[in-house]
Amino acid sequence: MQAGKWYQIGNPFVGLEKESLATLGKDFSSGFSAGDRIYVYDSSTSTYAKPVYWNPTTNSWGTLLGESVDINLKEGQAIFVYKATSGTVTLKGRVAIDTPVSVGAENGSAWAQIVCLYPGETALNELKWEGFNSGDRMYLYDSETSQYQTPVYWNAATQTWGDLFGTPANDVTLNPGQAMFIYKNTGVGTCTPAAN
Repeated sequence: MQAGKWYQIGNPFVGLEKESLATLGKDFSSGFSAGDRIYVYDSSTSTYAKPVYWNPTTNSWGTLLGESVDINLKEGQAIFVYKATSGTVTLKGRVAIDTPVSVGAENGSAWAQIVCLYPGETALNELKWEGFNSGDRMYLYDSETSQYQTPVYWNAATQTWGDLFGTPANDVTLNPGQAMFIYKNTGVGTCTPAAN
């Protein structure tokens, strides 16, 4: 990651042990330095929680006052990272192709930042999407421009993501760990690798 840029990323692996919980400190613990900060999006309130900062003395995330903080993450939950200093962030875990990542709410609409649990480059429409409906849309963040790209929309007829005219977004490729910011109009949908 380059200094002075924002990244929306998630760990594309699951825990090494089947019952282990994903946490900020466990999943995002290497390649960070003083000045780096992370924001975690809370889908229940549609807001970002207060940022946490990298403390190079304790090699952990914490408050501005230096109090260590660890945050539980759902598998596939993505974060927003500001890198003050360039560094290589290494993500680790176990490869799983059968773990769905959920987005949405049983009642009403919801936003979520997710990453599909697959540690390889994949085309957006080659992933297995279930439970998505017309009105659902997705934004991909571009770290180079510090902006979201033009959104893609779920096409219920073709069961693909595409533009407003229904043309599938077949040229959209996700890098390992690249996050998606999804608005789920209603209900719960899931994303799993196509190999499942």
